[in-house]
Amino acid sequence: MSPLKRSIWLSVIGVACGVLSWVAAVSVSGKFEPFDSSAGLAVNQLVLGLPAILLACRLRLALLLLYFLGAWFGMNTYAYVFGSSEQRAWATLGAATSLLFLGLPVVLAVMTAAIRHIGARWGAGRGADSQRGK
Repeated sequence: MSPLKRSIWLSVIGVACGVLSWVAAVSVSGKFEPFDSSAGLAVNQLVLGLPAILLACRLRLALLLLYFLGAWFGMNTYAYVFGSSEQRAWATLGAATSLLFLGLPVVLAVMTAAIRHIGARWGAGRGADSQRGK
């Protein structure tokens, strides 16, 4: 896949996960904003975090920025389009506070990438050691 297509797909996946995280939180908690209930927040973090972990297993960490940017855009677009007029009035504050929703998924992605990197280095080192032992 070309780098441009990969970038577009990561952004689209991010937007879809951002919208889905908000929709799933609303359906579980019955409240429009995920941080209004612990169940809604947990579902929001799950929907954003699992794809981040899976993508971090396969891609460079720098490419995940496209996923996170898309997720942020998707969450805020959903909240603005489907929110009440009061929520639209607070759109700027919402855009800033929604960055907090990405905290745990970013940490999970960084940890996954670090584990993958360490595992690759450790595995490469073991392969060289096992070749010397023969």
